[in-house]
Amino acid sequence: MRVQAIFLMAMTLFSASCNTVPNGFSVSSELNNTQWRLVSLEPMAEGAMAIPAQPELTLRMRDNQVSGYDGCNDFSGPIVSSWGSSASALRFGSFTTTLVPCQGEAGKVAEAYTDALAQVESYVISGDQLNLYFDQGRSTLSFSRMPAAETQDDA
Repeated sequence: MRVQAIFLMAMTLFSASCNTVPNGFSVSSELNNTQWRLVSLEPMAEGAMAIPAQPELTLRMRDNQVSGYDGCNDFSGPIVSSWGSSASALRFGSFTTTLVPCQGEAGKVAEAYTDALAQVESYVISGDQLNLYFDQGRSTLSFSRMPAAETQDDA
């Protein structure tokens, strides 16, 4: 029993160290405390994927953490940087997610969304539009900013 407890503690510490943000890294002020609604997903070989109006697929960035909803499950994880590259570089660490079974078209969209987020390399904000680029800039996740009245503050 004691060995199991030590093993679990060691695994927790190892997992935490894998998701640590480098010293001095902070999410850009233009991304911090923002919430976004996915409006289009253009994966590599499939063209644009239809995004359902309900449920909304969301992305929230706050205090070096990202969280959201993929249409089936809530997810969260650290925001990390490809430090040493451009100011618009952005990468997400490993996600923790709920495990609600998701099938059919909703399951395909949820999987494509979280797979694309795991590959994000950079971003551009223009007004109330956020584009996250992956696949060496050939594919895009496009979001619209959610009005403050629609965002939830869990502080």
